[in-house]
Amino acid sequence: MGIHVMLAGTYCKYDAEWFREQVSEYCDEVLISDDNAEIANAIARLEPSAIFGTQMERHVGKRLDIPCGVIASPIHIQNFPVGYRPFLGYEGANQMVDLVYNSFTLGMEDHLLEIFGGHDTKEVITKGVSANSDLNWNKEATAELNKVPGFVRGKVKRNTEKFARERGFSEITLEVMYAAKEAVGA
Repeated sequence: MGIHVMLAGTYCKYDAEWFREQVSEYCDEVLISDDNAEIANAIARLEPSAIFGTQMERHVGKRLDIPCGVIASPIHIQNFPVGYRPFLGYEGANQMVDLVYNSFTLGMEDHLLEIFGGHDTKEVITKGVSANSDLNWNKEATAELNKVPGFVRGKVKRNTEKFARERGFSEITLEVMYAAKEAVGA
């Protein structure tokens, strides 16, 4: 389908070898874990454009502002409507579109995340500039980047570094950050 799969995973540790065998050629990484924090941290580190997973990953996506389609157990009761659902013709197409739309837009509301918290992605999203960068970030720029909310910090970092590379800068300063911000906003 042309979708780049960054990570595939399962909670079923007893099927680890079989799962790796089945999916490893279709994705960049395989994660087999029943540790929700480890899974949340991997999602936060990779910052995918979308998540397809369980209701647990939906909560992580909501916290990181990444859309999630629930396609596997555990799922939410909303995925089992009580009413009749035709899957043929015009009405069937409407029902299918509603299922996809609702899967990406419903889920734990913000107020519930505030009350109960989501998966702890703090370890990943509060870290400073990653060691993987080929550009140097000075002290002031690093401090400014760390003030950016965690769910967008990686995107701000990538956009700033792209801006700097395109213009031949080898160091990220506050001035470069602000110029990149203006360029992206324009």
